[in-house]
Amino acid sequence: MEENESRHMFLASDFRANLLTDVQQCLKSRNISCDKTCVVRRVRDLQDGDYCVPKGCIPKVSNEVLDEICDELKESNTNYHLKISKATTSRHFGITFYLERPLTLKSTLVPFWQSRISHSSFCDVGSGTHVLVASSDLHCRSSGDLENLRSIVVLEHVTCLLKEAGYDVEPVRCCQQNKTSPALLDIAIPSIAFTDQMSVNCQQIVKTLASENKYCKRSHQSFDHSGSDIPCKHVKLEKDGSVCGTGDSVNKPVDRKTGDQQIKVVLNLQQFVEDKQLPVGKDGYDKNLKYSELNCGEDMISDTLKEAYLLHEAVGKKYGTGTVVHILPDSAYFSQQRVDLTTRVIWPEDHSHRQVYLVHGPVKSRRQTQANVKSAADFVQLRFSQMKSAALMKYGEEVNGPGWHSTISALTSAGVKFEILSTVSRSAVKLDLSEGESGVGNDNRTGSFVMYNCARLATLFKHYEESVREGHYPPLPNIEDVDFSLLREEDEWSLFFLYIFPYPDLIRETVEELVPASGAISTKIHTHKICNLLINFSHSLSSYYSRTHILGENRPHLLPLMYARLYFLKIVLKVLSHALSLLGIEPMSQL
Repeated sequence: MEENESRHMFLASDFRANLLTDVQQCLKSRNISCDKTCVVRRVRDLQDGDYCVPKGCIPKVSNEVLDEICDELKESNTNYHLKISKATTSRHFGITFYLERPLTLKSTLVPFWQSRISHSSFCDVGSGTHVLVASSDLHCRSSGDLENLRSIVVLEHVTCLLKEAGYDVEPVRCCQQNKTSPALLDIAIPSIAFTDQMSVNCQQIVKTLASENKYCKRSHQSFDHSGSDIPCKHVKLEKDGSVCGTGDSVNKPVDRKTGDQQIKVVLNLQQFVEDKQLPVGKDGYDKNLKYSELNCGEDMISDTLKEAYLLHEAVGKKYGTGTVVHILPDSAYFSQQRVDLTTRVIWPEDHSHRQVYLVHGPVKSRRQTQANVKSAADFVQLRFSQMKSAALMKYGEEVNGPGWHSTISALTSAGVKFEILSTVSRSAVKLDLSEGESGVGNDNRTGSFVMYNCARLATLFKHYEESVREGHYPPLPNIEDVDFSLLREEDEWSLFFLYIFPYPDLIRETVEELVPASGAISTKIHTHKICNLLINFSHSLSSYYSRTHILGENRPHLLPLMYARLYFLKIVLKVLSHALSLLGIEPMSQL
């Protein structure tokens, strides 16, 4: 089979696009306007059709004309080995299309089984471009708070997504001190912490910039030594945007403790943004970014310069980075923009790459609770205790030993990631922090439920292989010889059409636009899509598996259907496992 043919069989969006082209050509040939025409994939009641053209998208024409169009589309459709078996008109839809199911199943499932599922199989987006994915805990109230935990989980997911898209990805965390994520999450991300030597280097940078950088000015200031890099009231900007120098008529207050005059070094970010014609406003940098203070007195380095130096160490000359993606909470968005611009002013040659932002919302408690959750580690430990309590109730005293600890840790990690990633990134995550089993609500069990369904399928295949060795069943034939037309249950078609068939498109849609062509600074990466697919897929799969008998009797007339269902569920498990890997989760092989 040709490589380009297999590629197109994977993409449901290609089929829909070509079907839309056919529809538009039919309408144009009859002088019917097609400006608003679209083809929509149905998501329920698939027995009534798979694709449709909504009635409001087609100008009012007679039923006879619509019937003619349906007949023509049925005959002319030759989209990548997929075929329309029927095209009809209905009361609610202008045109409804039915795929020829046996051909669609065969043409899609075989390549799914024989090929590796990857974003780069459908479009070579990354092409090996180096991307640094960075988060920082210097903006957070504490390095172990829940917002920082969300940044870490999102950072890991984005790293997996970009690697799948063909990018050369380097994740890094800029920390107040070397930190690791909670042990139960098993997230290993390299970190860079600010050191005493870096502080010395920063002081030298301040001295050099004050005399050499055109955007840098020295100004006499009063200081409260709070470490804030918000300009004091004595900082003044001239009409041209420059900072008043030491010779300007600015009040020169004296430090109350030492009696010495204090000097602050300031970068004029507003002038830099104007000179470089960087975007400002809704899709660009904040219009209130005027300046960046580099020191808070002769020997005190501002937090902005500390973070800028850490970012420079991570990016700079070390990697030859093409893009930096900042993962950060909404509360740190303004501060990180200041850090971004500061690095570009201080080290212009090393930071010519684009810096884009993936901003996420806060993390809140879903209800008022007395739970003693003060940090991310406390939250993860709470979920571990709840998961262990649930296991004890189900399995009794068997829940003991390193094997069970490993299993419960894996379920806890999956549950925490699902709680955080199932919400759209800009929205707030609301956690139930109640102690005891009452705290394990439906939202908290989704991760373990998905893992349970994977283990359920893995156990099924293990039992089948054991039965083959014992001679109860013959081995599976080659997938090319399997008759997938025997998969006639509506549930089987729904699992295929809603989750397997469009899955490659979903992967592509998660990284919609890493670096916006419009020049905007917000990247378009949808971190909730994979997680929500897994949740919905698992619920549909569980319903199907509970109603369907997979391993039947060893009779010649029953074996072909069993083979088709086994291969079908193997592909289901392959999709589930791949999606979990994009969340940094290893699927469980047994319950």
